[in-house]
Amino acid sequence: MTDTFTLASADDVADLTTFAQRAERLGCALMRLTVVGSHLAVTVCVLEKQGLLDSHPYVFGLRVFELSRDEGDLANNSELDVLIETRALLDRLARMNVTVDVPVAQARVPWAGVAAPRDGWVHGGSVGAAELIAVAKSGIDEVASANGLGTNIVTEVRRTVWTRRVGESGIFAGMAFAAFGLGFAREGTDDQISVTTNGSWTRITTARGYVLARM
Repeated sequence: MTDTFTLASADDVADLTTFAQRAERLGCALMRLTVVGSHLAVTVCVLEKQGLLDSHPYVFGLRVFELSRDEGDLANNSELDVLIETRALLDRLARMNVTVDVPVAQARVPWAGVAAPRDGWVHGGSVGAAELIAVAKSGIDEVASANGLGTNIVTEVRRTVWTRRVGESGIFAGMAFAAFGLGFAREGTDDQISVTTNGSWTRITTARGYVLARM
């Protein structure tokens, strides 16, 4: 029998579709779907470490969606924790209603085994959405300027750009890139985005989703 999950409304379907489309444009070929209570947590890895010696942090995008609370739907949703292809999920969302068939599970990759702590987070200040967007756009331009210079040079430029710290908040520039690319930081707003830390983890929290980084 095919596993399914049932979202609470058509709005949740639309939001999940938008999130998956944005993630795919950032090169996130895989997504992790995890049911937590009556919610579906969808995680993507925007920036991934390349080996144990890589100084690049993991940078994750996380969006939470409400699931149907109907008794039968809750039973179907309760066991879900799977890594799937982003494109496969988009194909299913395009032809289904609130109940979605789970795509074929994919073999685990290193980032899927990296779990952020659920508690113990400490307030670390805030950062403006406008500042995040400016950092993201500047970084995108800088990385793009290295195209055509060879794989090793492009890789080093990406590492240099996205591991920079942002202002007083101290978050990685790669987190700004993820927040902008996934639509969590919106242009034309004066939102102040909360920053929290927990050991080697840093998290920014917006009304639309979370970005987490771990060295």
